[in-house]
Amino acid sequence: MGLLAIAPANSALAQATHQAPSVELAPSNWQAVVSKQGQFTVLAPATPQAETTSTPVTGKTLTWQVAKIRNGQELYAVAYTDLPLAVLAQGREAVLNGLKNRLLANDFDWSAIAARGHRISLGDIPGMEYLSLRNGKVSALRLYLVNLRLYGVFATAASVNPVNHFMDSFQVASIWQPFTSQAGKFTVKFPMAPIATLEVIKTPNHSFSWRKFEARNLYAKEDSYIVAYADLPEKLAKAGTEVALETATKETLTALGLLAMAEQGRAIALKGLPGREFMGTSQAGRSLTMRFYLSGNRLYGVFVGTKSLDTLQEVLNSFQIL
Repeated sequence: MGLLAIAPANSALAQATHQAPSVELAPSNWQAVVSKQGQFTVLAPATPQAETTSTPVTGKTLTWQVAKIRNGQELYAVAYTDLPLAVLAQGREAVLNGLKNRLLANDFDWSAIAARGHRISLGDIPGMEYLSLRNGKVSALRLYLVNLRLYGVFATAASVNPVNHFMDSFQVASIWQPFTSQAGKFTVKFPMAPIATLEVIKTPNHSFSWRKFEARNLYAKEDSYIVAYADLPEKLAKAGTEVALETATKETLTALGLLAMAEQGRAIALKGLPGREFMGTSQAGRSLTMRFYLSGNRLYGVFVGTKSLDTLQEVLNSFQIL
């Protein structure tokens, strides 16, 4: 099929990319469908057929990649599309209407489903579920937005069990994906591609030209993640590792208005490279953590502002200097 691969449910590939439902195991004859391009896996009773379809949404045309299985009166399918920002701004209802009018028009009783949606989550990914039990059939639709990619997972059958097996087996790749800067010689995990800018910070004694990479998170809009680097002025670089590190970090934090954090640093290291860590809390209740590492004459800064411990660890622990 090109975009899709089939693996036995107990294969190494399936185990690496799929988390089994916690209540009941899927039937033994079901297989793991692995879509590398779609970045999802799901357990299914047969090999899906791949197709492409389009739906109009608020003046735009969305192109959907669909993996669909028809088994008599049963239907199992996963569809995904990448949303333009203009469509994303229209909200969930506009996208839902596009599904109703074209993609699922013949498979669901929309008059029963449309008013019954409720919020769900897939790990840290929020979603919506729509359920209908009518005319001896169970119909379910789940929508998940992963960055700008919208997934629709839907199933219709006479029994709850196969619908539940299919829906609960669906998994997507983590929103945290590696980002590598060849010029900056570092790698880190971000939930979205960062925006690169140049910021010059001047202190009474020095000037630091920081190359910044800032990423945001659609699921935690108040969060901020930044990796930046600057080459130390020659005079400061020659002052010795500890003096250069202490001076550069405290001067930078003070210039950023983070004087209280600057007084509470502690020594850290990254694979033998010396560093400093500073922590604090903003007035809005976000935890602020900034780590600095000195590699030769280059100073790296890793900043995370979040209310989530898991998010804090995801960014800080993934940062590596190449």
